[in-house]
Amino acid sequence: MLLQPLVENAVKHGIEPALEGGEIEISCIVKSKKVWIKVNNTGNAYTGSLEQLFQRKGVGISNTAKRLERHYGEELAVSRNISQGLCFEFCIPIPTNQ
Repeated sequence: MLLQPLVENAVKHGIEPALEGGEIEISCIVKSKKVWIKVNNTGNAYTGSLEQLFQRKGVGISNTAKRLERHYGEELAVSRNISQGLCFEFCIPIPTNQ
């Protein structure tokens, strides 16, 4: 439930409106007892402020950020790509066997 809204937003707001299309890259890396996840798209450039993404009327990004904070104490980070689109990153702890 964390990846789906980020990928959906990448398609809807990044890839779909871009005349040339684009790509979505999802990467997962295990590091320091956490899984670091990145959703990166090369579609349409977002021109608003990054802070506004969490305050828009849509619920996908804000719900994902709240879910990460509530369940894992982690933040959803957003940055602009060097080329165009946006990159969302977060990490979740790896469960330990007790």
